[in-house]
This record gives sequence, C-alpha cells and structure tokens, in this order.
Amino acid sequence: MNNFRSSLDAYPLPYIRGDASFSREFTVQEWLSVIRNPTCRKVWDVRFEDAQVLKVLNNNETIAYSTQKGTFPVAARDFVTKTSLIKENTGYYYLVYSVNPDEFADLTNVPKEGYLGRVRGDLKIACWVLIDKGSSIDISYIVGVDVKGNIPSTIIKSVQAQTPQCINKVEEYLKNKGPPCFVFREDLGKGISSLTENLQENTLTIKFLYESDSKEPSNSKRTGLRISIPKQNFKNGANIGLNLEEKNGYKIFGKVEEPQEFLEVGKSCYKVFFLEFYKNTDKKEEMSVRHLADDDGDDEDSDYEEDEGAVIRTEIEDVNDNTKKLGEVVEKINVTVVVQPNKDGWILNGKHLK
Repeated sequence: MNNFRSSLDAYPLPYIRGDASFSREFTVQEWLSVIRNPTCRKVWDVRFEDAQVLKVLNNNETIAYSTQKGTFPVAARDFVTKTSLIKENTGYYYLVYSVNPDEFADLTNVPKEGYLGRVRGDLKIACWVLIDKGSSIDISYIVGVDVKGNIPSTIIKSVQAQTPQCINKVEEYLKNKGPPCFVFREDLGKGISSLTENLQENTLTIKFLYESDSKEPSNSKRTGLRISIPKQNFKNGANIGLNLEEKNGYKIFGKVEEPQEFLEVGKSCYKVFFLEFYKNTDKKEEMSVRHLADDDGDDEDSDYEEDEGAVIRTEIEDVNDNTKKLGEVVEKINVTVVVQPNKDGWILNGKHLK
C-alpha cells in the first residue's frame, strides 16, 4: 500500500491518496459492489454513518445525502453530494463530490445545515480508480475534503492514516463476507433508466424506470437485466420468486442462469438471475411462454414441489394509464425487484428446483 499526501494543504485535512494492486480474485464489478453500497461501507469505513439517495439522475449518477460520525470533541459531519460511475476502457472511476442542493429545484428532502448538530462539510473529491490489468487489479483512492471548523491534530493524523487503508478494508470485506448481489450494469436492456440498488443485510432492492419509445410493434419489445447471485452469501440457495404480473399489457418472467464469460464474472458469482419483460399482444406468442427454469423445455409441474415464500418479486406500477398510439407517447413503468437468500435450496416462483 502506497500512501500519498498532497503538499497543497489548503484545508485542515490535506488531500490523501492510497494505491494498491491485488490479484484478480475479485472482479472490478465485485469491488464496486462493496465500494458503492452504503451498507457495506459501514463495515469498511469506520467513520461512515449512513447515506440515502435524494435524486436519481440516470443509471450511473445520483444526488445523495451522507453522514459521518463525530469524534469527541468534533461534531458529526454531513454532505450533499453527486455520485458518478464512469467506465473507460478496462477501468472504472467512481467519483463523489459536494454540490449545492439549491441548484436542484426538485430537491425538497434535503436536511438543513445544522440538522441534529451536524456540520455541513465540503467534499472536494472522493475518487476510486479501478483498473483491470488482466492478471491484477490496480486501485487508487483519493480524498480531498474541507470538513469546516477546527480539527485537533490527533484526529487529523488518525484520518490521514485510516483513509488510504480503506482499500485494504474493502478487500477484507470481500474475503470475509463476499460481494453482495448486484446488477450487471454493462448488460442493461434498452429503456432501463434511473436504476438504484439498496442492500439491507443480505436483501437487495433494485428499482428502475422502464421507458418505451413506442417506435416498434409492442409485441417485439423485450428488455431486461441480469443480477449476480454470489456464492458465499447464497451457498444454501435463494428464493427466486417471480410474479408474472401484467400491467397495461406487459409480461415479466425470469430464470436462473450459469455465469457467462461475457459478463466478466468472478469466482464468487454462483448463479445469475435473468429478469426480462416485454409487451405482448399476440395471443399465440403469449401461449408459448413457459417456465424458463425447465432446462428440457417441459412445462409439466412434475419437476416442482410447491413451496410458499418466493422472495425475488417484481412490482410494476404503470405511470401512464392512457391509451397510446405507436410512435407518439413514451410509456413509463416503475419496477421494483427484491432479492433474498434462502436456507432450503433454490426456489423459483414458489417452487423448489430439483
């Protein structure tokens, strides 16, 4: 681990940087699943308290409110930030920096400065750089922050020492707990936007907006996403329940897949859950849809044992209820997917898989 301290100490806390290189035991996406998730960060960052998304800008950008714990006699800090995930060639950049909430007219749920005695800090930059070198992954973590107010030198030195070590703490998390479930963002289907992932314990909640451009015949529109199901947290199986709900003509279904090379999966990936949905007005095509968990294509129920409690569930909320004409109106649908582990094997749609 290489530590770096900027000589431009314009603030009580200088710019701090840590660099490290790791074997490719975990993929860049698995590293990012731990780095970006607030629940995971509570483990690898001792000063972090919590965070919540205030506004989703697109699949890779949000406005968020986060809090840092205080250390006597220093009060807790809070921040309003913009987060951005940028992919470039074989690397990813995860950027977080403070923004003025007044610049966003629709941000009405931002806590006021001084809320619960917290001091509003100014995060100049927090940047994770992850580069896949093929046989190794190079990671850098750069932080520059004006925490406002006077900070005792002992606390400054402690932060200077702890911040670069966050890289090693993330690796410890991956080795001890494994990566959480996450969405393969490089494989998102057309029309999916405003995607967020929220992990609580081992329960992953995915929310996104599906927008249809209405340029093609409705029964040919298909889109979807894939979710990584990690080996360590799901070693006994998972409840993969699926509600084939129809809302304004939309059908949804899913299946369990083996990890595929094009997803750049790591050894921790156990299974991949594929969720697809489409608008179908062709009755013949609708009748041909089967239980996709049947590898042999047989639609008989003899391979299943009834079981209640499917826990990957989809909820569709139609935003536009008016009848649309092709090419005129964009359809918008809010989708929620919830994923949980199971202690008694793999269950699809409330039925045990053999």
